[in-house]
Amino acid sequence: MKYSMPLLQRSRIALLIAVVLFGLALLSGCNDSSVTLVPATAAVSTTATVPATAAVSTTATIPTTAARTITIPAITPVPSPAPVTAPPLGSAEGILKATGFSGEDAHALLNELTQQIGTRVVGSPNEQKTADWLEKNYKAFGYTQVERQEFPVTQGEIRNGIIFTGSEPTQENVKGFGFLFSKPKSIELKATLAVYAVGADLKGKIVVLVGNDSLEQLKPKVEATVKAGGVAVIIASPTGPLNLKIFEANEIPVIGVATDQLQELQRIAGQAVTLVATYQAAGMSLGHNVITTRPGPKPTAPVLIFGGHYDSVANTVAASDNGSGTVITLELAKVLFKKFPEYELRFINFSGEEIGMVGSNYYASKLTAEEKKRITAFINVDSVGVGDRFVAIGNPELVKLSVGVANQNGIKLEAFDLSGTGASSDHEAFTKNGIKAVMLGRWIDPQLHRPGDTPDRVYPEALLLGGGTAILTVERLIGD
Repeated sequence: MKYSMPLLQRSRIALLIAVVLFGLALLSGCNDSSVTLVPATAAVSTTATVPATAAVSTTATIPTTAARTITIPAITPVPSPAPVTAPPLGSAEGILKATGFSGEDAHALLNELTQQIGTRVVGSPNEQKTADWLEKNYKAFGYTQVERQEFPVTQGEIRNGIIFTGSEPTQENVKGFGFLFSKPKSIELKATLAVYAVGADLKGKIVVLVGNDSLEQLKPKVEATVKAGGVAVIIASPTGPLNLKIFEANEIPVIGVATDQLQELQRIAGQAVTLVATYQAAGMSLGHNVITTRPGPKPTAPVLIFGGHYDSVANTVAASDNGSGTVITLELAKVLFKKFPEYELRFINFSGEEIGMVGSNYYASKLTAEEKKRITAFINVDSVGVGDRFVAIGNPELVKLSVGVANQNGIKLEAFDLSGTGASSDHEAFTKNGIKAVMLGRWIDPQLHRPGDTPDRVYPEALLLGGGTAILTVERLIGD
């Protein structure tokens, strides 16, 4: 789910946004098989010309930069400190299972996605790994028409990093942090980690500054660390990461992390660590929609589309948002392979949703007027894993139908309006093009866009609820 908080909320948690959204060290990197360290370069063009053809598969050219890599093992998601319970299904459980949808099978796929791949930032190596994984599963279900639709995306400036103890990174000793740092260049330092103290021996050490001081109040401590021979400073302060450019003139890098990362830094203080901080200038990349089709009985057959986005923000394995919709789409493809024979079925995993529904808008922009007329409905599944309320959002007529059939079958689904919430999702790319679309999701996960969005919090029952309701909605819609 693409979510932007209202102004008041944003101001209250400015630090959290500053740290989380700039960061986590290529957590795509920490979950990828490698982290690419890119030297500081001039920013490349951030505009792209999109061809106006109706073809499903398109190609964009992006500049390439030579890079050196350091191999980093995948990081197992840390269980959330805020456990949730499975949604009650009651009398609806039998009806949902009668659709053929398996919450257990979908959950097995979710564990694969989050534990073997992890974060899935659009344009990143992990996004491409996920596209490969999706294609492999669709083909295992018997589908032969699996295509990738490329679209250009603008990547903002990247500043991020990792710390690992010992001489070599392992599964156990790699720690990913949301980094903001003062100097626009990549660095790699090997040194002992120390917590700042007046009179302490800081020479040759990476020094952690602790406290609630303002940046101006921290400046003397930074200067003292430089004078004492420290090689880098890490600021773990609520005000630290907001504007570290004031330290850019310093001889050593100054790095800001969230205060909730301080405990781990204090735990490994005194140990030899390697600090890898990566800078990459803004530039262009490619996103990929994965489009799987089961043809209808004729080329002009009506079309039913099921889908949701598979990309994530950078600091989380994104189990609910939107690993849940990703695996539900896969399980729907398995279950519906031979259903609705009069229709062409499309299962679309969009990317770029987290940066403004880029993938779905690109897809919709390539549909011809005739193709739009053929689409009966799009069922968008987004963030159905965790939340107090099961909601339907989108085209009023389709929302009413979905809520009606769900309620008649003992499923507590309610109509919901995203207006004023700051949230949005891929169904909007269809509704604004005159195509009926509904989003099924849960409102709202307190771990949305945070590291706590992990698979242990998403129950098979929640996946069954989302997938089964999608099938019931379509069955009612087409009178099957």
